[in-house]
Amino acid sequence: MSEFAKETKGELWNSEEKLVEHHSKDENYYKLMNGLIGGNLIFKYKSISLVETGLSWINFFEKQLYKIITEKQKDIISTDLIKQEISEIAKFCRLKIDGLLKFNADTKTWEFPDGFETQTGHLSNHSVREILDALGLDTDFEAAGPMEIDKFINISTQWLKKNLDKPSAEVPTTVDRSGGGATMISGGRPEGWINRMVMTFNKEARRIKQAHPDLTHVAFA
Repeated sequence: MSEFAKETKGELWNSEEKLVEHHSKDENYYKLMNGLIGGNLIFKYKSISLVETGLSWINFFEKQLYKIITEKQKDIISTDLIKQEISEIAKFCRLKIDGLLKFNADTKTWEFPDGFETQTGHLSNHSVREILDALGLDTDFEAAGPMEIDKFINISTQWLKKNLDKPSAEVPTTVDRSGGGATMISGGRPEGWINRMVMTFNKEARRIKQAHPDLTHVAFA
């Protein structure tokens, strides 16, 4: 919680003018557009909490759900069947909350390889959906789960070749003051932003595959 509060305070500005002045500088705008600064902090720390405590919560709810059902439903024919079905649901949830992982055949769960680190910046959910949509992949990445790393490399490589001389369109910055006092600023997109992002994740997938030969799947999380 302390790190979340620290990062949140670090993104606050005393005025709209100071915010616009800071990001009007080319070097700061470049860092923002390329994910070197900023990010979706709620999603980031939600992901961290799921990775660090998710399995404990699932184990807890699995036991509690079985307890509540068997206490409330006295006419259950087979408690073993109920327990098995709850176990399957819990198993599904364990797989769903994991991100860029490898599959452990013994525990039947996805795991981070030892020493694993990503080298890409954080993006908003909307930005990720734009990239996935351009690649023709499922934009509901939270529910889609991991995909084969070779499949992602092949799809993104083919997209880059196809769009070699076709940079994505520029999206202008917009300021919306119609929110009852709140001001919403969309940073927009420079020309070719999607191309650069696809290249970034293609390179990252190749680096990960070389650094972690045992890793078979990747996912946005």
